[in-house]
Amino acid sequence: MNSYPKVILTTGNNKGRKCAVEVLNRVIPYDEEVKVEEEVRNVISVYSKLDPLTLYGLLRSAPPSSAFKIFPLMKATSENAKEGITEGINMLVNKKIQKFYVECYKRGGLVDCRELEIGIGMGMRGKGTVNYQDPDSVLFINVMKNFIGLSLLKKGQEKLSASTLKLNT
Repeated sequence: MNSYPKVILTTGNNKGRKCAVEVLNRVIPYDEEVKVEEEVRNVISVYSKLDPLTLYGLLRSAPPSSAFKIFPLMKATSENAKEGITEGINMLVNKKIQKFYVECYKRGGLVDCRELEIGIGMGMRGKGTVNYQDPDSVLFINVMKNFIGLSLLKKGQEKLSASTLKLNT
């Protein structure tokens, strides 16, 4: 199994166990070796052989009732600010993102979110612009106890709700 999770989900207060069961029920038909852990209170990590976007699609199509946000980890690094900044810049440059912003969540790690946000912003100088109103993409960073996870999504794409199940009429 991988040393870093493929997906991180946030849950409501004290709903981690319930969310973990719902995630397992959704993913086991596709990966019998999936592992789900609540590494930090109200934050679920999913370890799987499936790629992050496949897991994201599975969980987004039938979201766990107690999950609020989902972050497919396109990159994960050790808990090192310099490495996180480098990977973040590389992701934005490789995807040719022109307008972006960085949103960082500290979930138990020692790395400072502000350092990551400013470092990536400065590193992207001349390659792209920070735009909070109309970004092409948002670089989400989750600083965990043992690693830094990076996700590149459209604005609002990380949010889960029951409205994703409503039929288009």
